[in-house]
Amino acid sequence: MIALGAAIAAVLDKLLWLLLAYKRTKEKGDAQIERDKLSKNPAGWFNQHFSNGLSKHSDKADSTDKTDS
Repeated sequence: MIALGAAIAAVLDKLLWLLLAYKRTKEKGDAQIERDKLSKNPAGWFNQHFSNGLSKHSDKADSTDKTDS
């Protein structure tokens, strides 16, 4: 019974190792794709990467000054 538990643990360990290795490989590939985009067009990459609404201007004043009311 102990040998069966050890065998199951070994199989789970190997599966976890394979899953983590796949994840690392995928992250490296994604990082390389980002790097390639950056080297091809730095301005375009910057605009796309930071286009989360920071450059949009609001019509309302964002001031906390209460003297204007």
